[in-house]
Amino acid sequence: MLRTVPARWFELLVPRAAVGRALEVLARTGLVQLDSAVDDEELIAVPSLKTPLERFAQLERRFGKYWPAPRLPSTARDRLLERQLESAMSRIEAWCEQAGPHIERIERASRERGDLELLEAMCRAGKRKRKLDFGDLHARSADMTAAVFVLPPETETPALALPVLYRRLDSSAASWLLVFGRSDQVEGVAQALAGHHARRIGVPGTLRGTPEQAQARVQHRLAAADRLLATQRRALQRLTERHRLAEALGSLQRVRWLADHLHGIAASEYMARIHGWTSDPDGEVLRKALDEAGIPCALGFPPPPAEREAPSLTINPPWARPFEIFARLVGTPGQNEADPSIMLAVIAPLLFGYMFGDVGQGAVLLVAGLWLRKRFPATALLIWGGAWAMVFGVLFGSVFGREDLIPALWLHPVVEPLPVLTVPLLFGAGLIVLSILLSGLEHQWAGRFFEWVCGEAGMGVALLFGIASLRHPDLMVVAVGALVLQFFGLAWNFRRSGGMAFARAAADLIEGLMRLVVNTLSFVRVGAFALAHAGLSLAVVSLADGTGNIVVSLIVMVLGNALIIAIEGLVASIQTTRLVLFEFFNRFLTAEGREFQPLAPPA
Repeated sequence: MLRTVPARWFELLVPRAAVGRALEVLARTGLVQLDSAVDDEELIAVPSLKTPLERFAQLERRFGKYWPAPRLPSTARDRLLERQLESAMSRIEAWCEQAGPHIERIERASRERGDLELLEAMCRAGKRKRKLDFGDLHARSADMTAAVFVLPPETETPALALPVLYRRLDSSAASWLLVFGRSDQVEGVAQALAGHHARRIGVPGTLRGTPEQAQARVQHRLAAADRLLATQRRALQRLTERHRLAEALGSLQRVRWLADHLHGIAASEYMARIHGWTSDPDGEVLRKALDEAGIPCALGFPPPPAEREAPSLTINPPWARPFEIFARLVGTPGQNEADPSIMLAVIAPLLFGYMFGDVGQGAVLLVAGLWLRKRFPATALLIWGGAWAMVFGVLFGSVFGREDLIPALWLHPVVEPLPVLTVPLLFGAGLIVLSILLSGLEHQWAGRFFEWVCGEAGMGVALLFGIASLRHPDLMVVAVGALVLQFFGLAWNFRRSGGMAFARAAADLIEGLMRLVVNTLSFVRVGAFALAHAGLSLAVVSLADGTGNIVVSLIVMVLGNALIIAIEGLVASIQTTRLVLFEFFNRFLTAEGREFQPLAPPA
């Protein structure tokens, strides 16, 4: 669990016609990552695949919004990819050819309907307007024209429109300019309104008479447009069912998905070989899935090609998996690197809980984590953080900021701040020693343990005994002795530098000591934020108690605690992440591994 495990190389031999179904079965297990075939094998050749897919992309851009949701056929057949593509494309193209006229009528009717809706709204805005007769807009000569411009509400009328403005109508949703004049004048108005988000509408023959009469005519035309749209959509639906378009689209989406993953397949004329990595240690899950699908195959686990780097797998119990997110912020641990997730399942909540020590507020975070973890897996961190916040709330005697409800099993932070600052300092020193030990373990795995003994071990011993010397001063001699031994160990590591070995060793030792001091002192911030949390809680409680009214006091407590949970929860999370990444990880985790990325099944 502490050391990552390399994924296992697998090779699957299947009939070429069954390669698509086999790939889907592997993807649905979530245990397979494809890798490219070895150099002496020929990639599967599908010369007729690219052009039809490009044709499909063109049809999708034009007709996609009228297509149903793709649906995979209930029974899958083993067919060559080019045959699957040819069959699906023939049905899709037949549908597009027959549906084209219906779609053109739908789009034309939809545009007309949109204009009619705007005209109906204009008629409503024109009601009760005296001497308004839309019929005036039809008394035109050959060189005269009328138009309606729809603008955002309260838009000023351009000066160019005033000579040809017949009437302006306003509502809370839009403004309408009815213009009537020579064609060149109306075109000038259109150009002037181009930068005002205006929409131009022609004046149909239905727009006549008073606003009430015109509205009735427009509504009648709207009803006719709705009937036309319904008729054309029913025709499209019949075509969709006749050509089984949903299944054709599902088949084509499957082929497109398969085409995106052909890099992991090598083939002869009749057989195909799928290469890659698996997180299934003994292959039993893969064998069972392939057997249940009835795919004739041969599954083997030969040694991986020498030039291939195996992805790293982290093996953690379910309760520790949410904490893998911290290592993922850096990368993927390599094969000779420690996966700290199990340790972080204790360390991270402990740091967070110390800074956020309160029984009531911790319970809120715990409940929120339990409620949200299925939708947002990362919120499972709130469960452990909230639980430890409740533990430290008991030690600090704090419940929703009040310290007069339960006794403090340890101390009240505001009353005794020095121990609150000292404990995180000691904890941080222990955490740094742990990081040095993990570095030693990694050096052991890599066969470089002596290098670690000469380079880092003395620093960890010096820190450990240096902290212990605060109670037993005699132990400071051991700490100094460890530093002296590390100096000579570093000089041995730099022996190839000749006369500069001791100078480099001294510089490295001084730099290491400075880092050690700075890293250790960084943990004082944990106590500082614990004091800040206690101080903010005290301020909220003081405000609530000073109101003199139970209802107002309760409101202040609720709002104040909500503010503390939001602000302090965010601050404590950021500080925990910072300490883990920069003070703990920096000594042993370089994240040189390759992430295992399982093949995703077709959508």
